[in-house]
Amino acid sequence: MEALIELLKSDVNAANAFGALASAAAALLALLVSAISVGISVWAVKSERKHNELSVRPLAEVIVADYEDSLRVKLRNHGIGPMIIVAVTVSDGKNAKSSLLEWMPELPNDHGWTNFSGDLRGRR
Repeated sequence: MEALIELLKSDVNAANAFGALASAAAALLALLVSAISVGISVWAVKSERKHNELSVRPLAEVIVADYEDSLRVKLRNHGIGPMIIVAVTVSDGKNAKSSLLEWMPELPNDHGWTNFSGDLRGRR
């Protein structure tokens, strides 16, 4: 180590070369650190965007209540985001219809089905 110090003291060109190499190494290390920090920033932005999309997602729940003299099927949103229903299909596994009311039998004594929504296509 003392030989290196003596060389730097006696030869100005060697001291300048050593200083230039040290400066280049510091610049290269700074470039490496900044590239890593840009990569971490890009990853953090993507992760935050995914989290934001998932946190405002609607969460649909179908509630069915079958009582002795009433039947209820409700569709509720338990998520934070808006739940937009474009179409509803009611199926028994083989056949599909556009509303639950189409599956219901005729009621006796001219009673009608109340408090229901029919076909939802085209509604806003």
